[in-house]
Amino acid sequence: MAGSIPPEIGNIHNLMTLSLHNNSLTDLIPSTIFNIPNLKELYLWSNELNGIIPDSISIASEVTILELSLNSSSGPIPTTLGNLRNLQRLNLASNQFTRESPIQELTFLSSLTNCKLLTRLVLSNNPLNSTLPISIGNLFALKSFLVDNRRIKGSIPYEVGSLSNLTTISLKNNDLTGPIPTAVGKMRMLQVLYLDGNRLQGSIPNEVCHLRNLGELYLVVTSSFDLYLHAWVILFHCEFYTLIPTISLREYLHPYGTSKIF
Repeated sequence: MAGSIPPEIGNIHNLMTLSLHNNSLTDLIPSTIFNIPNLKELYLWSNELNGIIPDSISIASEVTILELSLNSSSGPIPTTLGNLRNLQRLNLASNQFTRESPIQELTFLSSLTNCKLLTRLVLSNNPLNSTLPISIGNLFALKSFLVDNRRIKGSIPYEVGSLSNLTTISLKNNDLTGPIPTAVGKMRMLQVLYLDGNRLQGSIPNEVCHLRNLGELYLVVTSSFDLYLHAWVILFHCEFYTLIPTISLREYLHPYGTSKIF
């Protein structure tokens, strides 16, 4: 299916789920689509939609799932997303969204703290070129937070430790610096942690060993990441796997700033 989404779609007042994904739809997302009073799930991923997310999204108060990934939408991500109090899943990955200039922080993340039911947030592959606000720690219901390949700068906020329900976090392939915060050890439900492809410094904090549910840890040694031997010994004593094989540390650390993934 090709062409644009007709604005008259907003007249289908009893519509609860709208799935138009995996087509060749073009042009803007019509503002009228968010006038549908009972709309709960909107799937527009994998099309050729462009332009900004319309301000009218703020009135779509019943929406629980919003899937807009794999399009060409652009502009700042609107803070009015915070009005979607029933929102549970938000996927904006693989678009052309940017930050609100000249503000360095992702201000819309602060607005999402009003979405008390939000469990999955995917923002990967957007040229946001910004920093993570400390308010990220207020997304208490969050279980999956995927923000890789976004040109994220600065340090990982200590407040991420407040995300006690988080099972998956991916911050890989950004421009993050500084240490891994010790607060990571507070995320007791964490199963997957991707931090590779950044410029993090310091050692792996001992608190990582508190993560008894952790099954996947991707760090990738670089010349700017000083992995102390004692930190590796700590990792091998963690219960990440039922069986940890006998290996040689020499096999995993190389002098040219590369490594195998552990």
